Amino acid sequence: MGFDRIAIKEKSKKIIFSDLTKVIIIGIVVSAVGGNVPFVTFPTTVSIILGIVSSILSFGLAKFSLNKIRGQEANVEDVTYGFNYAGKIIIMSIVTTVLTSIGFALFIIPGIILTMMFSMSTFILVDDPTKSIDQCLKESKDLVYGVKGDLFIFYLSFAGWAILSSLLFGIGYFLLTPYIVLSEAQIYLKLKGLGQEDDTISYTENDPYGNSDSFYLKK
Repeated sequence: MGFDRIAIKEKSKKIIFSDLTKVIIIGIVVSAVGGNVPFVTFPTTVSIILGIVSSILSFGLAKFSLNKIRGQEANVEDVTYGFNYAGKIIIMSIVTTVLTSIGFALFIIPGIILTMMFSMSTFILVDDPTKSIDQCLKESKDLVYGVKGDLFIFYLSFAGWAILSSLLFGIGYFLLTPYIVLSEAQIYLKLKGLGQEDDTISYTENDPYGNSDSFYLKK
């Protein structure tokens, strides 16, 4: 059983517009540090540093997104949450980047498969920062088993938005980045709930956006 990407993306839009100011602020911080700044280029050393900080801030965005989906308190300050676990986040980012790069270098398809395999690792670490990097990568691999094709189509569905954001000199990423991560967070919770019998998906119990759990199941 997969997931309904259209329903998930619709819910993400509702969340964004229900708390637009916070989402835009976080989107600006994460996207700007990530290099999506119009007409600005940085020296190599600066770019590397910004890339490292961006991976930490992206971890915070994942935390913010999970809180929003679960109906818990979510604040702009959540974007700095990753600095508490900076070392582990940086190492995991390096490991996944190296592995996926090797996959793309060997052939495009293995790179895509590896990217899908590791796509949930950040959310797993956010939920339990005590887990090792190896645990997070393995759990992500297990979590996406059977839905890597659905995930690929899901990410591909943002291609038009990415092109438009680039045409807007990167400004569009201020909303696109949170839009993608909020959607990823829903997929993570859905897959986690389906894959673990003793797990529950808290956003289905008290959903502030009026969607039932079945709303996310692929028909």
